[in-house]
Amino acid sequence: MPFGIDVSSLTRKVKTGQDGFAHFKADEWRVYSLFLSPLLLKQHLPKVNYDHWMIFVDAMQVMSLPNVSIADAKACHAKVVMFCKQYELLYGKKSLYPNLHFHVHLLEQMLDYGPFHSHHAFGFERFNMDLKNIRTNHKGSVETTMAKKFVQTIHREDL
Repeated sequence: MPFGIDVSSLTRKVKTGQDGFAHFKADEWRVYSLFLSPLLLKQHLPKVNYDHWMIFVDAMQVMSLPNVSIADAKACHAKVVMFCKQYELLYGKKSLYPNLHFHVHLLEQMLDYGPFHSHHAFGFERFNMDLKNIRTNHKGSVETTMAKKFVQTIHREDL
């Protein structure tokens, strides 16, 4: 486990099951995927599913390094593509989701911006924080209030 990780927070979220996983931040997913899941899932998944998951874990280990060579990034990409193709075979088309497709573009992101260690690979998390910080009066359409405030916030410098 990486030094300084709050394992109690992860343990609490894992124990709550699906709802807990929904609240994982990107770094918590990284710690769970790289360090905990290989140990926890081995005894609970059929071998074919576990081996499939480990393809993703191997790719994530490369993506998480502070320095990644182009050759390693391309090898990592090959594993991600293999993981995605096998995912559909193992779990069916109905189980595919947009985030899985996003993984196919990680090589481009690494080549454009460098290793994920050096930049925030999940920009949408910051927008989620911005949306959560918008104050609403809870009258009428909360969505409309949030959308207007969000647009005002991102275009504040244009005025």
